[in-house]
Amino acid sequence: MKSRVAAALLLFVGAAFSCFAEPVKLRKLGPFDIFIVEATPIVFKGKLMLMEYIRYERPDKRHRDNDTGRSYLRFRDMSDMKTVTKPFGHGLHLGSAFVEGDRVIVTAAEKWGGSKFYQMESTDLENWTAPRLILENPAWRGYNTTLCKADGRYVLSFELGAPKELVGTPFTMFFAESTDLRNWKVVEGAAMGRDRYTGAPMLRYFGGWYYYFHLEGNYRKGFKTMVARSRDLKDWEFS
Repeated sequence: MKSRVAAALLLFVGAAFSCFAEPVKLRKLGPFDIFIVEATPIVFKGKLMLMEYIRYERPDKRHRDNDTGRSYLRFRDMSDMKTVTKPFGHGLHLGSAFVEGDRVIVTAAEKWGGSKFYQMESTDLENWTAPRLILENPAWRGYNTTLCKADGRYVLSFELGAPKELVGTPFTMFFAESTDLRNWKVVEGAAMGRDRYTGAPMLRYFGGWYYYFHLEGNYRKGFKTMVARSRDLKDWEFS
């Protein structure tokens, strides 16, 4: 009897593991849309939304919906993938969204390689505060931002491509912190990736660790998604 039970158990376990014999296959179906970059998914008031950066470079290099002459931001309702909010953040670039309670916080760069970063807020995704300058340094060449909450404070990471003596290998991630989501102070000595290319940032915090998802690679050989972790934003372990 025991041998039959054991045999049956082995068959069950074998069948269970056979479900995982083949790796999960993912199919790349293409991008959401051309000239939509730096898109951020959020859950706001129970709805999955996607913030889109509707890029405009010149009349022949722009999103088909954008004839304004300037880049802008908007949100797309992912339940139907059709409904979009009215544009906001006209003229700003590389936006990133973060939800705190009933507010959505959006940070963005002045321009690609600009020296200023701005912040906007909304409680309904339709009405936005005027862009407010939060970080600036004439020597900076800034790009992406990403924001997370960590132990009662907020940490904003911003991507710089210059100056070389600060950045090292472009692009490098730096950090600022705030207790009220209004006043930001750069964290001295905190940086990630001075010795390598790091791009497309996403910062998260869990269990005492900061986790930084990012791209490494180059345009010739391609890119791959990596993750690094740190307890203090200064010393990083890379995957």
